[in-house]
Amino acid sequence: MLKQLATIVSAGFIGTTAFAGVTYNFDAITSNGAGSVIIAEAQLAVEVIDNGGTVEFLFTNTGSEACVISEIYWDDNAGFSLVYDSMSTTTPAGVAFHTGSNPANLPAGNTVAFDSNFSVEADNPEPKWGIGPSEDLSVYFTYTGSYADLIAAMDSGELRVGIHVKSFENGQSESLITTTTTGVPTPTAALAGLAMLGAAGLRRRREA
Repeated sequence: MLKQLATIVSAGFIGTTAFAGVTYNFDAITSNGAGSVIIAEAQLAVEVIDNGGTVEFLFTNTGSEACVISEIYWDDNAGFSLVYDSMSTTTPAGVAFHTGSNPANLPAGNTVAFDSNFSVEADNPEPKWGIGPSEDLSVYFTYTGSYADLIAAMDSGELRVGIHVKSFENGQSESLITTTTTGVPTPTAALAGLAMLGAAGLRRRREA
């Protein structure tokens, strides 16, 4: 069994770099409409991915209810010196952002001492170019320090991400920030762990 597992792991990982990722949900800091808060917290998330030299923030809108991420903000109190690299999307069409935003800080961010160091904004007109249902956006940065320390800062709230969400059916907009509880490892990270487990089991058999 271990030999079979090691073979599967070897075939899947030799010559392929597996990057770990941690997914964070968002908590609303405004409550302009009860329904809009429920929708935003349920279907919006960001995955923080180690890309081997850069870090990727992958924003997803996985629900079907109307809402669009229109601005994204970073508040770095941990000193990672995030330097913008690039943006991309897997969405066929309809997602386009540029650096800088108006307003410069997350709306209502002052209520939770959120002070933006960097931001991106959907190209006008909204909501056409924002992150709507079934759409995504990746924002890449170079940074100082380690990925493990960056994730620890996300967990503690020293590094926070804020989003401004519009185009709810009730006509309201909401501001949300990343949760400070420990994120959930993605399947990519789990597969990397499986690879190490298989390799360790193979070594034990050889040593026996």
